[in-house]
This record gives sequence, C-alpha cells and structure tokens, in this order.
Amino acid sequence: MAGTQKSLVYIVDDDDLVRQTIMAMTRAIGYEVQSFSSGVEFLDALPELTQGAILLDVRMPGIDGLAVLEQVKRLWPNAPVIMMSGQGDIPMAVRAMQSGASDFVEKPVSLDVVSQALQSALERKPTRTEPVATPDIPANPLDLLSDREAEVFKHLVRGDQNKQVAKKLGISHRTVEVHRARIMKRLDVTTIAQLVRMAIHAGIEVTD
Repeated sequence: MAGTQKSLVYIVDDDDLVRQTIMAMTRAIGYEVQSFSSGVEFLDALPELTQGAILLDVRMPGIDGLAVLEQVKRLWPNAPVIMMSGQGDIPMAVRAMQSGASDFVEKPVSLDVVSQALQSALERKPTRTEPVATPDIPANPLDLLSDREAEVFKHLVRGDQNKQVAKKLGISHRTVEVHRARIMKRLDVTTIAQLVRMAIHAGIEVTD
C-alpha cells in the first residue's frame, strides 16, 4: 500500500546527493517528505515535528545515527526508524536495531527497498522486543544450513567481509564466496541486511 499525505517520512542524511535521491524516491511512492542534512538539525526540529517514519543514516558527522535514535525513542517511542548503512556499518546498524530501530537497509538504496521498508515499518504494530518467528523468516535459519555454512553465516551477520571470514575460518576467499552464495539461496535472501534481520529475529548473537 502506497503512502498518503498523512504518512510523514523524515530523511536524515549528511550526503546531499543521497538525501535528494531518497527524497525523490519517497515522494514518488506517495509519502509527504521532509529532509535534514544532519542529526543535530533533525534533533533541533524534533520537538515541533509531527510524528512520522524516519530514514536515518548511521554515520554522520557531529552526532551519529545511534545517538539520534536514542533521542527519537525518548520523544517518539513507537516511531518507525529505518537505519541506512553501508556494508561496513552493519555492526553499528545491528546495535541500532537492538536499541529500537525497526529495520535497516544497505546503501545504495533502491526505490523498491525504500518502498518495502517503509510499508513494513508503518504497518508493523509495536511489539515486545523478544525475537519472534514470522511467516517469511525461519524460526532459526541455522537449521537450514550446514555446520560450515552456519559458521560463515554468523561472521557475515556480524559485518565481516568475505576476506575477513576466510582468514578467521582458515579457508580460501573463494570458498567463502561459494558458502555465501549457498546461504543466500537456502535462505532465499539477496542482501546481508536480510540475513541480519533473520539472525536478530532468531535471537542469534550478531555482535562480538
């Protein structure tokens, strides 16, 4: 279901090009959008804003996404907050989800990703923070993997790159790539963000 004029989305990102691109995407799918170029700017305006969904960059100068999230949750405890991160920011994005973020998406984001993330976050009702199984997320994704694939999975959801996984497990970079492809196929996902969400829902440790 597309957004309406009553569905407010705030975009907080210090990268002008990224911010403008996501604004255009979000408006194209029917949401009312307002953007901010820094966490400080957004937090200054927050007390006067009407509650809405937030697309929040993880890494920003001055005050990062985690600090912004903490302040948002104090004022708007049930507001959906979607973190935006690069591959290397996955551990930080995971901490944000554990602190109350609804989801996170990997940059560069696409129109489909933004649309799906917003729709899911806005339709989701506040729940307890305990991990729960949902129809599209296995109760424990590790049950679908071999022992070695499970090891690779655990490293990937902690934000390790393929080369780092290979070094830690004492296997070749190519072998990790093969395992990663098999994991994605077995679990029917296309991004690391989806793997991390599965891990969090299953209660799997995703931080060192």
